[in-house]
Amino acid sequence: MMTEVRKKLTGDEAIEAAWRRGNLDFLLDDNQLEMKRIYQTTQSKIITWLLGRGVGKSWLLVALAIEECLTNPKALVKYGCPTQSDAVDIVQPLFRDILETCPPDIKPEYK
Repeated sequence: MMTEVRKKLTGDEAIEAAWRRGNLDFLLDDNQLEMKRIYQTTQSKIITWLLGRGVGKSWLLVALAIEECLTNPKALVKYGCPTQSDAVDIVQPLFRDILETCPPDIKPEYK
């Protein structure tokens, strides 16, 4: 009988492995993980979150958009904002920050 040997991953290796699986949970806090669980398990087509500022809604939604792109390479994800300047001022920096640790060969492209 053959036994499987598992090596311990370093922090960088674990992060790269998570990216390659398309799972960015390591970038989320407990509240965001709970919101992601609700999003993934609901049968509804519409989810409404009534949350205060600074909870991490935008960070979570950008992370979910990136996960979608990583797990479905032909995916086109649209992110709506009240104004174009909101997209530039809020969303673009979040994409840059989240993608900092992404391996270059799988990095989704922001258009």
